[in-house]
Amino acid sequence: MIWFACKQCGKRHGRGENQAGTMVFCECGHGNRVPWSSTVPEPPPEETAPIPPAPRPPSDERRPESDFPGPPRRPRERRRINPNYCLNHDEIPKQATCAACRGSFCSACVVSMQGETLCGPCKNFRFGGLSRPARLPSLAIVAFVLALAGMVVWLILGLVAMTFAVAMDSGIVVAMVCCTIALFFAVGELALSWMALREIDRRPTLGGRGLAMTGATAGLTGMVWALAVAVFVVVRQVQG
Repeated sequence: MIWFACKQCGKRHGRGENQAGTMVFCECGHGNRVPWSSTVPEPPPEETAPIPPAPRPPSDERRPESDFPGPPRRPRERRRINPNYCLNHDEIPKQATCAACRGSFCSACVVSMQGETLCGPCKNFRFGGLSRPARLPSLAIVAFVLALAGMVVWLILGLVAMTFAVAMDSGIVVAMVCCTIALFFAVGELALSWMALREIDRRPTLGGRGLAMTGATAGLTGMVWALAVAVFVVVRQVQG
């Protein structure tokens, strides 16, 4: 439990550690942020024991609950945030800025995570995002599928180009057309994979980097294969 006192009326409050950094309102209407550690001592057990409910009159003497007016409510005072002081501790000057929400905090209210300075709520939100399964971007899936199909296409086209170059003296035109189509498929695989990697770098919560890298590797391999077959066809034609 985290124990703290209202900054207006001094009443002691207790909240769980998972509520650190959240805003709670006292009965006096003043808003207080739950600190990261207790600022007042823990009350004795008799103060924290639940108060038994008052006995209610017999059923024939009861009045509707709507007849009992509730306690008067004071209007909530809007808190003025001073950017030169900590958002959780009004009396401590600003010492750090959260990289996510750009709020002002003291050194006790921030942590360092992945090279960035984050406040407690932003850190919890970042951890919650990391614990969720990564979503695969559509570009990475398309690049992987195109890599599988492209490997078959440019491999067959390269073999066809070499067959025409060896079997027919005038087959250089067909061979070069096959090499061009194979090169086109390889460049397309590489371009889609590069776009998928750029999207993953911009949004760290996305997955699929392995799929994109597979597409990029297949694209580079296809380009080398198509260019090597084209060089073979040209050399074969010159020597023939």
